Amino acid sequence: MKKKAAALFAAVLIFSALFTVLLTGCGTEPSASAGKEGPSLYMQGKQTISLLSEMLKSDEYLDMMTAQKSVKDVLKVDAGGNYDEPTACFEIILTEEKLSELTADTKFNELPSSLRQYFTDRLASTVASRINAQNGAAS
Repeated sequence: MKKKAAALFAAVLIFSALFTVLLTGCGTEPSASAGKEGPSLYMQGKQTISLLSEMLKSDEYLDMMTAQKSVKDVLKVDAGGNYDEPTACFEIILTEEKLSELTADTKFNELPSSLRQYFTDRLASTVASRINAQNGAAS
């Protein structure tokens, strides 16, 4: 029973990670500046989606990642999905006002500037996951 629960937990964890990347791996449509500093976030997201789709469809890759048949069975269900185009893409901008709201009960402003920047970058990367966890947002 413990093995089955552990396998299910592992499958859910892997699927959650893949699903989060699939949903958050894109930004906005390519802009005029795309290509000047590398591919746009949208294109990087599409490349990531394509790679994850290929991973899900490869028995050899799944065999390398896990020996648990139950985990592979769960992932194989997802392999049948169409991940060629994202369902939706969002640009999430963490404004100074929102950052202040999110850090109101902390000592954020007392951090050295390098740590504030690091924390801001880390916080910004979690916003998409937080929105996905809430099944989207009204605004």
